[in-house]
Amino acid sequence: MKNKLEKMKDNNTFEKTIMMLKKSFESEITEEEYYILLYLLYDYMCDENLAIVMETLTKKSKWVIINDIAKAINMEQSAKTILAVEERLNMNGFEKWKLEEEV
Repeated sequence: MKNKLEKMKDNNTFEKTIMMLKKSFESEITEEEYYILLYLLYDYMCDENLAIVMETLTKKSKWVIINDIAKAINMEQSAKTILAVEERLNMNGFEKWKLEEEV
């Protein structure tokens, strides 16, 4: 039986997720957007997979990102900013991605 990381590699989830994020954030991801992305993606990806994806988009190490995930899910987030980030993602297939890529 394959673990989640193997499953993610097999079905191109890394590539699909990275492409969705790159299309949504063509310029640099701000620190606030970074934490909101961790918050929004957390329910759909295991910590390690989320960290691997975010590592390719930021200059942060996987281990820092894993620690940041815990911060992101416990910190107070601006509803307005969450909606703005989610809207950018939705314009690039986030709703479809959520249905296809729960890993």
